[in-house]
Amino acid sequence: MSNENKYLESAKIAAETAASNTQLTMVVTMICTVIALIGTGLTAWFAYKSAYRTAVVDTLTKQRIEWLNNLRGKFVEFNTLATEFYYNKNNPHQTTYNVFDKFNLLDKTKNHIRLLLNPKEPVAKSINVKFQEVINLLLDENPFHSSQLGALLLVIDNLQQIILKAEWKRIKEEIKKGRELNPDEVSEIYMNVSDKLKLEI
Repeated sequence: MSNENKYLESAKIAAETAASNTQLTMVVTMICTVIALIGTGLTAWFAYKSAYRTAVVDTLTKQRIEWLNNLRGKFVEFNTLATEFYYNKNNPHQTTYNVFDKFNLLDKTKNHIRLLLNPKEPVAKSINVKFQEVINLLLDENPFHSSQLGALLLVIDNLQQIILKAEWKRIKEEIKKGRELNPDEVSEIYMNVSDKLKLEI
């Protein structure tokens, strides 16, 4: 074989090797590009999910805390008005107008609380029944002792404690999970809080 043929053969081998290397480089580059695109897509998707979760948690938290503070205020208002109504009704120096005015405020507060609570939850049903019992007792023409009212208000206070503590726990769980809890999860929280407080729903 002549030198020229050797050079041609070497050049041919070198060209084939270069072509093969170029092909391999193109394949590796395309694979790396696809992996980079998938990585970028996954990063964007996780960032979106995280931002969405944060927005949901922030909105839920803000709304629930505002609602819970409003509910707490209405609980205090009902308890105070019930006691004031009792003392106004039993005070011989009070006018009928003052007693009637107190009753309207008391009934309005009771209705406001009823609308703030979920009527499907057992504790909400129980507290609404007790509110009505207070109203009925206060409107009763027969005299009654303040201890009867006190006993009813104590039961109401216990139910209020369950609601406030359970709803605060619910807020913390929704923050942790990044979503609104389903009814079964909420019921479980109420039962756990009731058990811890040793109170009946």
